[in-house]
Amino acid sequence: MFDTTAILIDAMETDKPFDFSSPIKEYRAGDTITCEIRYKAKGGFALTLPYNDVRHAFLPTSLELTPGDLIRVFFVCYDGSKILVSMTEDEFRKHTSASRQTSSS
Repeated sequence: MFDTTAILIDAMETDKPFDFSSPIKEYRAGDTITCEIRYKAKGGFALTLPYNDVRHAFLPTSLELTPGDLIRVFFVCYDGSKILVSMTEDEFRKHTSASRQTSSS
């Protein structure tokens, strides 16, 4: 059995104030984020944000990407409950060169 009373008393005896700030990171235009590609969606891909962020990001692209891969993106803006991102220049080059190699084989 878990004794919550001891935890509450311990927390009350410390001088540390309770931290009620949001654990969700607020992004600003141009912030670089490393996300995981979740699945292909209409017009692009759904991405998972880092640090167990419950929100999802959307990357509009016609490139073929692999779900499960990590990708570096730039934050663009909030679109309702989704976060809109754009591929970094290095990621774009990496994936366009991979697409060309695959199509020429």
